[in-house]
Amino acid sequence: MVHVPEITIKIIGILIGVAILALAIPQSVSHIKYSLLKPRLEMAQKQGEKSTDKLLEIYNSQLKAGELWPSASFYSSIFFTEIDIAKSVSDKSLSQEWLVKAHESATQSILKNPSDPYSWSRFSYIRNVIFGANAKSTRAVVMSVLTGPFEKSLIFNQINYALIDWQYLSPDEQTLINEAIVKADNLDRKRLVHFAKSNPQWMKIIVQALSADRKRLGDFVRALF
Repeated sequence: MVHVPEITIKIIGILIGVAILALAIPQSVSHIKYSLLKPRLEMAQKQGEKSTDKLLEIYNSQLKAGELWPSASFYSSIFFTEIDIAKSVSDKSLSQEWLVKAHESATQSILKNPSDPYSWSRFSYIRNVIFGANAKSTRAVVMSVLTGPFEKSLIFNQINYALIDWQYLSPDEQTLINEAIVKADNLDRKRLVHFAKSNPQWMKIIVQALSADRKRLGDFVRALF
């Protein structure tokens, strides 16, 4: 057995500690910068900021705050600003460029945290915005449901995107969304009724999902009128 001098062990321990600290510092600095920026972002979102110049100013501040340690929350944050900028510009080609940026941010957010249902939901949303109904968007909304089956604040977005992409869902995936529709009916029937009334095809899917329980279906049908 090779004897390792005690001083060597201490040096190795110090080097490991320094390495851990070096990795932690950028993350801590980014977190502090975001903490300082957060009130400003929340105020802009609350007021529905639509000025492209102000949105770009916020966007550049976000980039600087996250440049040392671009985490999943960083990409989630700039995603929403990129969407707002895309909506604010009048030039269609420029708007499309910002949507592509948002698509990349949504992708990076998933790569950073693949177990986050909100990241998958955002990816599904941006895929639909850019490409319309498509198979990749379907995979994303299914992953959102699988990773966040009890996220009350997310369930109607999940159902919305799934209904848009319904033709691309497999029978098993349709069953998964049907279960989410039942949960949504328990959570907010009035909102589900609004979904059903907005599209005849969605009405058919939602009614079918609720038909296993005759009482539930009867109550839902009465709520339609």
